[in-house]
This record gives sequence, structure tokens and C-alpha cells, in this order.
Amino acid sequence: MPTSSILRFAQVREKTGLSRATVYRRIRAGTFPAPLDLGEGGNRSLGWLEDEIDAWITDRPRVVPQGHGRSKAEAIAASAA
Repeated sequence: MPTSSILRFAQVREKTGLSRATVYRRIRAGTFPAPLDLGEGGNRSLGWLEDEIDAWITDRPRVVPQGHGRSKAEAIAASAA
């Protein structure tokens, strides 16, 4: 089984560009990987599996700028296909 590094929040923010509030909002919505509890005895240390963060990034839809051959509706339809 491949091993995945554990990322702390600063590393997750660097990889994703998301703020802390956005990350936790998306976790609650079920649209972002949940963290692992790394702490013991009340320690609130959290970490994310790097493989899960990388997969989340890879699964993000591509954005095609408007005016480059396709309308926004066509770009959305193409990304959904």
C-alpha cells in the first residue's frame, strides 16, 4: 500500500490557495477531504493525507476563460461531460 505524507494546514493552504475558513466550510459541506486527528489527550493537532489533497486538486474542474472560442455555458457543459 502506498504511503502518503501528512500535511499540516499551512501546507494544505499552500497547495490549494484556500483560506482556513474556506477549507473548514468545504469540509462541513463534504466537498473537501476531512483532516486526521493527530492529537492525544486533548491536543487539537490535525493533518491531511497528501494523496487526498492532490486528488482533490486533480478533480477540480478546468476553467476556460470567456472569449477564447467557447461560451461559459459551453465550457460548463464540457467540464460536466
